[in-house]
Amino acid sequence: MKFFTYNDYIDYNQNRNIRETVKELTKGERIEQLTETEERIETITKLIMRNKKENFLLINEFFNEKINSNNFDWIKLKEQKRNIKIFKERSEEKYYIFDYKIKKDNHIVYKIFKLCIEIVENWKMKNKESNYPIIYPIIIYLGDEEWDIKIQRKLKSTEIKSNGIFLSYNVIDFSKISSENLLKKESLLANVIGVKNQKEQNLEKYIRENIKYTNDIQKYQNIKRIYYYLNYKTKK
Repeated sequence: MKFFTYNDYIDYNQNRNIRETVKELTKGERIEQLTETEERIETITKLIMRNKKENFLLINEFFNEKINSNNFDWIKLKEQKRNIKIFKERSEEKYYIFDYKIKKDNHIVYKIFKLCIEIVENWKMKNKESNYPIIYPIIIYLGDEEWDIKIQRKLKSTEIKSNGIFLSYNVIDFSKISSENLLKKESLLANVIGVKNQKEQNLEKYIRENIKYTNDIQKYQNIKRIYYYLNYKTKK
């Protein structure tokens, strides 16, 4: 997985142009207009995000890790926006940033960068005698539009190469995974996106075929509830 280190922080602190660029491009938070279905996905996502285990299921399933969520604590940052969860491992200076996006965000690299900087600065004030922090930024993209934002972007304010540094982040893009594969995941959020664009008859057929092998009646009851919640159209 891609990560942010203390060396990245040092590079940033030595470059005034980078600091000014990040500050300018992260002013405020643009509130995107969501469709009715997107609003419901956001509502479900917020509920799922409250479960620490569900956040780490995404890493374990999509990056083939074996992380125990019980070893992590929630932390809260000043620059932390909605739909972002941050965790710190108890025994190490290891951090995970989960940013759940319904819409594309062309400034995401700057926002994530700013969170990484704040984590390192908090560490310097409180735990600077421990090992240097390592931060894993993870974007979980829940939208339909193609996420074509480069995973690695140069932060710069001039054309001078020495005035730029790199930030790499990790992306889980559900739009690139078939509904069938998403429904097979243990992650409840993956199941949510898996039913989003399903036709009801196809979903019913999928459930009938798979319940014979898994015998997990509760899981498929939850999937059906999610489907009807996402696809119920309110009367105008």
